[in-house]
Amino acid sequence: MSDIIIKVSRRNSETSFIQEYRLTYQPAKTVFWWLTKIKEEIDSSLAFECSCRSGLCGACGIKLNGHSVLACTTTLKLPQSSPNRTCTIEPLNGFPILRDLIIDWRSITDSLKIKSPWLSQQPNMLNTSIQSKEESAHIHSLAACMMCGICVSECPIISQGHFIEPFIFVKAYRLISDSRINNQQRQQILQNVQPYLAYCIQCGRCGNACPKGISPAAAITCLQQAVNSFQQS
Repeated sequence: MSDIIIKVSRRNSETSFIQEYRLTYQPAKTVFWWLTKIKEEIDSSLAFECSCRSGLCGACGIKLNGHSVLACTTTLKLPQSSPNRTCTIEPLNGFPILRDLIIDWRSITDSLKIKSPWLSQQPNMLNTSIQSKEESAHIHSLAACMMCGICVSECPIISQGHFIEPFIFVKAYRLISDSRINNQQRQQILQNVQPYLAYCIQCGRCGNACPKGISPAAAITCLQQAVNSFQQS
């Protein structure tokens, strides 16, 4: 087996740098497996996040060679013919960095409480009416969003400061699509997200990177259509 070099972005409160680790390449191993191997066998100070290790919680989002992915479900593949077998692992874009690959969600959760208070009110907004199988299946597909932050990392306009996190639009669309909320609640949600809808450039990067195959850009289009429908009614 040949060697590979894994370059990891390291950061603490005082400095940031790229650290290289040389390992013997093994095929069909996930990025999480490689990070764990580095931490357990080479450098115990390396910090990264993980939880379910099954692609269900979204805690292990990172950037691999510039692409935002889940470390636990992404296999590290390197071409056999490449003379320079290296890869780079970095934290997600769009978040403050606490340490190494660990991002700080506090600014996002604080923002949600101000910009989208209806998210925290969701359990109280639903009545007990029975849904059809079709209605349930539609919102179930949207409920798969893990809020892993990958769509945030891939969004090219989030850094401009006038946009909100793409997964918020997915949550909003899931709620307005739910037959168990009334029109007043639906209109309240639409009023909350409407100021941000026009900023989406529909590049599709959020949906292409989503581990669950959900498209925030498509949700934004549906939300805009719902806004127009309310305005015309």
